Amino acid sequence: MKDDQTIKFLGEGDQEPGLEPGDIIIVLDQKDHAVFTRGDDLFVCMEIQLVEILCGFQKPISTLDNRTIVITSHPGQIVKHGNIKCVLNEGMPIYCRPYEKGHLIIEFKGNFPENGFFSPDKLSLLEKLLPERKEVEDIDEINQVELVDFDPNQDRRRHYNGEVYEDDEQHPRWRSVSDLLNTRPTCECQANSESGSAFLFLIGPPYLTSMPFYALFCGHLVLHEV
Repeated sequence: MKDDQTIKFLGEGDQEPGLEPGDIIIVLDQKDHAVFTRGDDLFVCMEIQLVEILCGFQKPISTLDNRTIVITSHPGQIVKHGNIKCVLNEGMPIYCRPYEKGHLIIEFKGNFPENGFFSPDKLSLLEKLLPERKEVEDIDEINQVELVDFDPNQDRRRHYNGEVYEDDEQHPRWRSVSDLLNTRPTCECQANSESGSAFLFLIGPPYLTSMPFYALFCGHLVLHEV
């Protein structure tokens, strides 16, 4: 059975003399589950720590039929934040095909450590274990800037106060937070192994970007607008 499916009992409704009896119609309304989201496939979100991302993990999942399956990622098999993987035939029974099942689909959410979790001397040891930084090209002028946390509420307040506008056709300012979160520029990252700085070259305005793994822990970012 599935959500919004109807079940009919013909002729089992109200009955009156001289009239054809009506039907009883039942509409299924599926309750939300604390762990799984279901269709034919079951969807679940699984959090993994940084050490599990890099070194592998074993995590148990209790199924809806009271079994326990163990999700395994072997050492050296990197599961990244946002990766989606599946376990075959561990979903829901398919309607009218009770011996067939959908899949268990898992989306992984990386849980990264807080700022300052490593002392500088330990960070240098960690950097030696990670892939080397790429050499940065010589740059005549560099504008060094600092990263700050983004506050979507502040962006909304600016929007409601009429402070969001378009400065030209090529570089419109953001009209809403959803525009910002759903847009990514193309970019190229390079890093200087001597200074510990990472250089990010943005094609277009510098709004949102991703960064190499080593830049998360072993250096600050210098943003350069092309």
